[in-house]
Amino acid sequence: MKKLSNEAYLTLREDATVIEADSHGDKVLLLRDGTYLKLFRVKRLITSAHFSPYSKRFAENADKLRLLGIPTISVIQTYRIPSIQRTAVHYSPLTGNTLRNLPNGIDEALAEKLGKFIRELHDKGIYFRSLHLGNVVLTPNNELGLIDIADMSFYNHPLSASLRLRNFHHLCRYNEDRNAISKNLTQFNKGLDDPQLTKNIRPLLERASSADPFLDQASTNKTCKKETVIQIRPTTTTAGLMDSTNQFMRSFDRNHYHLVVIYLKGSLPENQRKRVVADKVLCMNLSNSAMNGLKLFATYKLYKIIKQYQPSILLAHRYHSIWLAGLACLFCRIKMNFAVLHGNNQIHHPGRRFFIKHFLKNQFYFIGISNIVRQDILTSNAGLSPDQVFAIPDSLDIENQQKYLLPKDTAQKKLLIPNDKFIIGHVARLSEVKNQDLLLKAFALAQKTQPNLFLVIIGYGHLEKKLKALALQLGINHSVLFTGAVDRAADYMKAFDLFAMTSNDEGFGRVLIEAMAARIPIVATDIPAFVEVLGGSGSLVRPNDVVALSNEFLRHASISPEKIEEIIADQDFVLFEKFCQEKFKQRFQKLYTRLLDDQ
Repeated sequence: MKKLSNEAYLTLREDATVIEADSHGDKVLLLRDGTYLKLFRVKRLITSAHFSPYSKRFAENADKLRLLGIPTISVIQTYRIPSIQRTAVHYSPLTGNTLRNLPNGIDEALAEKLGKFIRELHDKGIYFRSLHLGNVVLTPNNELGLIDIADMSFYNHPLSASLRLRNFHHLCRYNEDRNAISKNLTQFNKGLDDPQLTKNIRPLLERASSADPFLDQASTNKTCKKETVIQIRPTTTTAGLMDSTNQFMRSFDRNHYHLVVIYLKGSLPENQRKRVVADKVLCMNLSNSAMNGLKLFATYKLYKIIKQYQPSILLAHRYHSIWLAGLACLFCRIKMNFAVLHGNNQIHHPGRRFFIKHFLKNQFYFIGISNIVRQDILTSNAGLSPDQVFAIPDSLDIENQQKYLLPKDTAQKKLLIPNDKFIIGHVARLSEVKNQDLLLKAFALAQKTQPNLFLVIIGYGHLEKKLKALALQLGINHSVLFTGAVDRAADYMKAFDLFAMTSNDEGFGRVLIEAMAARIPIVATDIPAFVEVLGGSGSLVRPNDVVALSNEFLRHASISPEKIEEIIADQDFVLFEKFCQEKFKQRFQKLYTRLLDDQ
């Protein structure tokens, strides 16, 4: 890599056209001689980019592709530019048009050629993480080639079935790419000539283009007037709060809706308020006593706010917020109210059932954050009918979550975890329903065979002393770390080599999708909520089966890196297919638009 002075850099880019830039500066420059300069910055303090810059990877990938007979760009030089704290790659472009920008689109012959090309990549062990039609070029020689090649892995064997499917999943993220393939699917599959992959492609495309399975009816494209939406949250300290709040608000067009978020308890500093997708964030700072009993004072304060903003749509989360909103809304005219429940057994108490049956039944639609929660609501005997209870799975702002993940070494140092062990992680409240007894007993059994195991339990709860005593009794206290409560615990997920959840009952299991986003293998108990979340990925064991869980610990501690990559690829597929916020947005938009149309 050649060092480039600031003067030489300015000379090189003189009269250049900026093709791509972001808030941090220029990213791609078209130079006056028709070549390109792609700039890379180091995004984190601790990252492999310090010793293996993306510009170097870009150049190495180009060499590897050429050796494998895949047309691609031609690297002229790689640079280190200290004056702007960037590395760069100078290259000649691959002549031709991207498939996304072809004047006449993709016909049957080209679809078959694309299928053959992707099959060739897979057979040659090329896993291109940025595979989409904007990065595939049709050259004047009628060959297909690749551009934007920094993020790529090469295997010395053909890709596994799961990696092939995961690779194809990238294409399905973009509507125009998905539509282009769907129109010529027969010819594409003919070129692909991969029966196992072909079997999975059609359902994937159909799921992406048809009505969402969580909603029974499609919505119309009715344009909503400028109206107010209020979302009520019980507290500012709930785990996953920001994602959970924002996933609903991102479903509304801010050109047509004024968005207000109300927190009943607690406060948010200004920097946290800015992260909330809302035009107004209100913290009522109610005391614990105000939230007990009939909550009349809290109801009156909330009523005044609702009356002031006169919302058309109101969402209330968890039972205490639903109670207050239900009473306040008795005196307000609101087009549509939603009660959102995040777990099982939230409304089974006789008093709560009575309140819902006699006060909320005709005011609110109910949303469960999983099919399991929806079924729990319907079996609560609260008088609710199936057509007013819906399931919309919780989601995760995946890109944002991954941005805040601490690198493995940093996370382990901050948590005081040894870096020479196989780390099993667990994040949960220390309570009976989480069944940490099973976790400790299975770990103790596994450690007799594999002493290199180490268990980290993040969380607090009333069982902490009991669980520490059990660890001491089992003789594993020196190999188990109880960290207590950790702020933003999901940011530390990369400290683990395996993530384990042992709950007896859950409504959803948000921590599992956080582990998926951290790209670590998962083992969990075989309960309905976890089955729904994992969707065939990860590993499941029977609840309370110490031996089975212990065996899973040992199996994961000994499997190859290639197998781990396959496991993670399966989890990635489920994560992006089911739990990205774009999916949530589509589902919720369909729901509230259809219900508004019905009115």
